[in-house]
Amino acid sequence: MTGPQALSLDDIAASLSAVLGRPVTYAHPGIIAFLRYRHATRQPRATSRVMTGVHTAERFGLAAAAEPDSERSIGRNATPVAQCAARCAAVWHPVASSQTGRQ
Repeated sequence: MTGPQALSLDDIAASLSAVLGRPVTYAHPGIIAFLRYRHATRQPRATSRVMTGVHTAERFGLAAAAEPDSERSIGRNATPVAQCAARCAAVWHPVASSQTGRQ
């Protein structure tokens, strides 16, 4: 599902970069690398299979069309990625190394 804009993962990374004031990139992993990462981070197999399908669709441009499904499902306008990123920026800012001993 998309909102009024169909954004690539590169577009989302660019929005996050602008909001956070630091570079955020999407790595474009192949399917095998993606599944290995999901396995290494102990993600449930069923979720990994679904995410692999989503990843594959985006990778091959199959998610390029904007659809109103999200807005119909939630009954309101979708929140733009930049607005969501700004609202949740604290989640993506690393804790200062002086507080944790690492970044």
